[in-house]
Amino acid sequence: MFSLLFLLVVCLLLGVPLFFLSRWVARKFVDGQAAQQAATWIATVVLTLLVFCGIAAAVFFFAFGEDAKYSFDAEKWAKKPEKRYQMVEDLVYYDLLQGMTPRQVGELLGRPDHVDPKGVWTYWVGSRTEKDDVLQIDFYEGRVKAVQGPYTGTEYEEVKAVVPDVAQ
Repeated sequence: MFSLLFLLVVCLLLGVPLFFLSRWVARKFVDGQAAQQAATWIATVVLTLLVFCGIAAAVFFFAFGEDAKYSFDAEKWAKKPEKRYQMVEDLVYYDLLQGMTPRQVGELLGRPDHVDPKGVWTYWVGSRTEKDDVLQIDFYEGRVKAVQGPYTGTEYEEVKAVVPDVAQ
């Protein structure tokens, strides 16, 4: 009941100014009073629906848009590598990988796209911008010690400096 009342109020708030705008345009460009009234009402209804749908689409896009962040889901991670950046924040901020062994990480995330000589695993996570973004996982003594993803606010080199180099 509340949502129906809300829709009615929103349509009235949109429709009243659009009615006066439509009436002004109809008086300027349409001949005959009956034709002006018909044009005014048709334009008001159509414009109200278009504006309402436009606002609803914009709200929906910003709330659930392409770059929305999602909770980590191993199935989505495997099926849509180009959209992994939407789940990276979960992995980094909530320390979901912290303390895992390389085997556990591999079972959860799959094979890394790159492993450097020092044992840092790199996963491509898609891209929000023109450059590719990656998730980097650093292991120390067989456990995850540092995880760095794009847009996480901490430079990977700073995180890595806290963990002694395994190769030394």
